[in-house]
Amino acid sequence: MSDRLLTTGQAARACSVTADTVLKWIRSGVLPSRRTPGGHHRIDERDLHKVAGPLAARGNRPEPAQPPSFQFCWEYKGKKGTPNGCRKCVAYLARAQRCYELAGLVHSAVLCKSTCRDCDYFRWIREQTTNLILVTGDPMLTRRLQAGCAEPCFNLEVAEDEYACSALIDRFRPDFVIVDSHLGRTNAAVLIRHLLKDPRIPAVQVMLAAEEKSSHGMVDRKTVATIRRPSGAEDIHRLVQSVRR
Repeated sequence: MSDRLLTTGQAARACSVTADTVLKWIRSGVLPSRRTPGGHHRIDERDLHKVAGPLAARGNRPEPAQPPSFQFCWEYKGKKGTPNGCRKCVAYLARAQRCYELAGLVHSAVLCKSTCRDCDYFRWIREQTTNLILVTGDPMLTRRLQAGCAEPCFNLEVAEDEYACSALIDRFRPDFVIVDSHLGRTNAAVLIRHLLKDPRIPAVQVMLAAEEKSSHGMVDRKTVATIRRPSGAEDIHRLVQSVRR
């Protein structure tokens, strides 16, 4: 068993409970935890496995929280069926999971008449948790990000190289991809170019993680932002929020 330290959000996902439930276990004294300098709880994975089983056996473990099911835009707008106005729309005909990704690729006349920022479906989608892929071969950076927040502020997946990232995109559609400069200048530049041309993720935004000195002139024109390396999950969350505004 590993001695990995988990955030309350990670512990909740591991046990299929809510983060509030994990906090209740901690406050009642049944689940040991330690505090970070910022006051956040960290749980030893071994302690979690020791405690979660008995709690579940006593019936103190609620049913797993079910995430809201995905809805296409026409399902969201038509509660009892597909609206007639959607049936000629390119997003409907293409069964596009993210209709707003098509807005910059096809003529607006074949899409819905409202702009994305005026659309309640677009605003609802944007409120969902951000999907983010980190491409790095540095396990220290991976652990730093995975343990960086008290609660999950984005869905994080990690790929070690370009090939693992491409395979990951088949099942996990990222809003952002962070490319670690430690992959090497050439490898990072090639990966970023491929990501921006990948037809599976036409609206993806790519960021570079680099030391301040090494980022100058690297691939800045192709990325939406550069985040100083090393950094924590809260730093990335703030940067993502600033880019999305």
